[in-house]
Amino acid sequence: MRCAVAVMTALLLAAGVVEAQELTRGPFLQLGATDSMVVVWRTAAPLTGAVEYGPDAGLGLSVESPAPSTEHAVALTGLSAGTEYHYRVLSGGVVVADGLRFRTFPGPASAGEFRVVVVGDTGTGNQAQLDVAAGIRLSAPDVGIHTGDFIYPRGGSDLEMDRKYFGIYAETISRSVIYPTVGNHDLDDGGTVFFGSFHLPDDSPGGERYYSFEYGDALFLILDSNQGMGVGTAQHAWIEEQLAGSRKLWKVVSLHHPLYAAWLAVEANRRVLDPLFARYGVDLVFQAHAHFYERFYPMRNGRAVATGEDPDYQDPDAPIYVVTGGGGGSLAQRNPGANTAYYASVYHHVRLDFQGSRLLLSAVGRDNQVFDNMSISKVVAPVFRRGDTDGDGELLITDAVRILNYLFLGGALISCLEAANFDNSESVDISDGIHVLNYLFRGGPPPAPPGPLPGGCGPDPDAPGGPGDLGCEEYSGC
Repeated sequence: MRCAVAVMTALLLAAGVVEAQELTRGPFLQLGATDSMVVVWRTAAPLTGAVEYGPDAGLGLSVESPAPSTEHAVALTGLSAGTEYHYRVLSGGVVVADGLRFRTFPGPASAGEFRVVVVGDTGTGNQAQLDVAAGIRLSAPDVGIHTGDFIYPRGGSDLEMDRKYFGIYAETISRSVIYPTVGNHDLDDGGTVFFGSFHLPDDSPGGERYYSFEYGDALFLILDSNQGMGVGTAQHAWIEEQLAGSRKLWKVVSLHHPLYAAWLAVEANRRVLDPLFARYGVDLVFQAHAHFYERFYPMRNGRAVATGEDPDYQDPDAPIYVVTGGGGGSLAQRNPGANTAYYASVYHHVRLDFQGSRLLLSAVGRDNQVFDNMSISKVVAPVFRRGDTDGDGELLITDAVRILNYLFLGGALISCLEAANFDNSESVDISDGIHVLNYLFRGGPPPAPPGPLPGGCGPDPDAPGGPGDLGCEEYSGC
């Protein structure tokens, strides 16, 4: 009898340990960057936690959470940009999630291809939401945006957030960072559940209520349309500062309450933000709140422009507004106006494929079929920089190799031969390659000032008075 009791006690204790180690949320990713990533999860009872990770399945690296807790947010640092890492999560020394992967954000100058998904008004837990979530998983985003309203009906709890968000998108959020936009229903409880669920950038006066992030050659602004956005507000000033200070090729905005929509558009916000977005070259504005899909023609001061180019735009010079509120909430039916390029009251998510100077938007239904396509192509003006023979904006050893290859092996340079003329002499010769190497590795003189340039070479971003002006002292002879 004593043996049986001992065995039963051991089994019960073991069951208690397993239950305590059980994940109740996550793991999911937050605060992605070129050199770091934060892994977040929750356990049923306070335990120590750790993330083991590495560039291959062998892992080899480990970071532990500082103390026993039910809430774990472990930062992995010192990572390489644009690199895939394998990882697994341990609680109380036991592996609770294995076989996971993520990719760090690409370098800031990267013009490579990447994919973003956008979805909003999701939180019902119904079959429609499950279908859209399955489509998002198949879209395999590098990064994503949620345009707000995580839980229906009004209000919510941690359990509801687990059931209607963290559980449904578990596979996607373990591989990709999804950035949340705060919706009106996310504040029904004062925002306790919403802000307690995420670890977000706090680079604005509003902290986590509105913020920005960058991915490759794109800037993303996540705004809070539940509070003041007009001229004179902290948020308006911050938006202008972010847009004016960015040299990214692409600029994308997300806010919950729409500026343009067949229903529920907020006119006061439109009057102040529409001119701001147009002035600073915003390309896309994602909105939600209205439960349907609606894509507008490029809009400037309330008027559609470049309508004849739809759906393939060439430098439209005005933002394109998209309502994406069909993630799971009950659909609404409205009559779109003349400024609407495409409308459908369907469950969906939006997929963005950034392809250097081209962006392709695809609206994907719950059946995983694309029902609307649109593209924006930009003519990227050439940029001239002495010594930068491949036109990537940087002086590297490969530029010197390219000069020597051109001179002695018949290799090709970029169309602007003057870029290879590092010292601004009368010709391109071996000394230009030597000057590049000397500058890079021995502290030699910097490139000569740009001087008069032949047509097609473009401006020098580092020239005095240029967008990247480093000061005249950086140039010899100025």
